[in-house]
Amino acid sequence: TPYYMDLAAGGDIASKSMDGIRWGGLVGHALGAHIVVTHIGLYGGLSKKEAARRIQASLKALTKWFEDHELKPLLGLETSGRQEVFGSLEEVLQLCKDLEGLQPVVNFAHIHSRGGGSLKLQEDFGSAIIIITHDLGIVAHVCDRVYVMYAGKVVEEADVRSLFHASKHPYTTGLIES
Repeated sequence: TPYYMDLAAGGDIASKSMDGIRWGGLVGHALGAHIVVTHIGLYGGLSKKEAARRIQASLKALTKWFEDHELKPLLGLETSGRQEVFGSLEEVLQLCKDLEGLQPVVNFAHIHSRGGGSLKLQEDFGSAIIIITHDLGIVAHVCDRVYVMYAGKVVEEADVRSLFHASKHPYTTGLIES
């Protein structure tokens, strides 16, 4: 998608941003892409809560549009490095948990910048690494927190110990038993 996107702005800016994402979805689908990545938007003069509400409404409309047009790519939400831009890792993960058809996209340079240069030593990356795997044995050894995704949506979130002792979603149970 075009680099500048603002799904929180409302009006013409949000409309043009959504059009750019739709276009990216059409092109991505035609090319066989699995994911179309976009930035999300600015807080502007909005509270974080209001920006999140507007962005979620825009993303809900976009994912429905992707579904209605039978577009295969997921919509990837990239983390942002700027404090004034919506897109902390927590914000991105929450949107992906709340809405189907979204995929978090982690840009470590953005995590580093947003954290004020927080990723300098090898140990610093341990708290920022996201492992994407079906092998929960690996997860048990290297992760503290787990987000289980099914069909492009986060269906379960837990610390590792809780996940293995009291999983709640059938897909998670299947992964543990495999």
